[in-house]
Amino acid sequence: MDKRCIGPHWAHLYGWPEGADEDEILEYSTQMKPFEYKGQVLLAFEVEEDKDARAGKKKAAKTEEPELVEYELRFDLFQVGELPIS
Repeated sequence: MDKRCIGPHWAHLYGWPEGADEDEILEYSTQMKPFEYKGQVLLAFEVEEDKDARAGKKKAAKTEEPELVEYELRFDLFQVGELPIS
């Protein structure tokens, strides 16, 4: 498989239940992952090489936990159905 291209595939989305309290989520997030099924999304990725990019490595000054960032995902949703011909 070409590592620069990940073909279309379905990814399942999970989250905390709608009525979950923020304190409970913080408490349980260290012990378990979100478990309520929220849906699925079709993903595909492709990486293109940048010929003008500078290759190199930098050493991090110190390791830190990544910042938690909330984001909103917006997309168009289409549902296609098939009707019998009568």
